Amino acid sequence: MKVGEIMTLGAASVTADTSLWRALRILAEHRISALPVVEEDDRLVGIVTEADLFGMGPPGPAVLLATPPETRQRLLEAMTVRAVMTPNPISIGADASLEEAVALMEGHCLKRLPVVGGGKVVGLLSRADVLGALTE
Repeated sequence: MKVGEIMTLGAASVTADTSLWRALRILAEHRISALPVVEEDDRLVGIVTEADLFGMGPPGPAVLLATPPETRQRLLEAMTVRAVMTPNPISIGADASLEEAVALMEGHCLKRLPVVGGGKVVGLLSRADVLGALTE
């Protein structure tokens, strides 16, 4: 089985200059846990995950939660994805085997892999996608 057969197509994405406020809104609206970070031409340059956001430097989530909502939004709008993203993430091609993808995920303790085709992000492969393939 190939990655492209089970990946989530058309993954939501952000640029490195997207505000953390906007990135958090996208994560919440789509009920997802990560966003590929792309250049304007959809070339992958990073990934921002819940773990990246939870581990962001000051002000961290605990401080932000204790801040009035208007102030919290203003602080998060002033920060960009670039400050917390993981640059140059491990990715995989849509034509790669599922076994190769799982080996990458296990070997690097990854919960998801951006899927790249023609130099652009075309989807995202998550552990849930892989587990779902086990029943097919």
